Amino acid sequence: MKSRFSAYLMVAMVVLFFCSCDGKKDKTLRELKDVSGCQVKFPDVPLFRGTKSKILVLVADTGECSPCSMGVNEWYVYRLDMEERHLDADIVFVLPEGMRLPSAVDSLLLQYGLYRYYGYETFMKLNPVFKQVHYSTFLISPKRKVVLIGSPLDSPKLWRVYRVALGEKE
Repeated sequence: MKSRFSAYLMVAMVVLFFCSCDGKKDKTLRELKDVSGCQVKFPDVPLFRGTKSKILVLVADTGECSPCSMGVNEWYVYRLDMEERHLDADIVFVLPEGMRLPSAVDSLLLQYGLYRYYGYETFMKLNPVFKQVHYSTFLISPKRKVVLIGSPLDSPKLWRVYRVALGEKE
């Protein structure tokens, strides 16, 4: 009797697990569908006036270690990879307006050819749809449309998708 109860309990837990995961998966898919292809409004600053694609990394808070939490070294490797493959996109960290990076991090970004924009709050006001998703990295086309969602850091497959979206021949 006890083993039968345990078996029923185990089945019930598995069913609950799959139901809860499906709900979360459906919610995530809805969020991605809402953002995918949407028109992005950029603040009127020189950084956003060009016609290049942009990889936006939205950073609400850098925490204790700015370069670590922002993945500065990893993004530099990706920028070098794009350069080697003749792919053209700016990698832009969108940071909170009141925050200032330490000068060493600022210098590192400059040296690596990565950009920063202090205007996270302004960007979110212009694009409230980004508040609804739990992702912070987006590929934006020259026509200012969201092309890809998600960070390719630590995901070679997703980085390949980014490269193809930026024009690399398969």
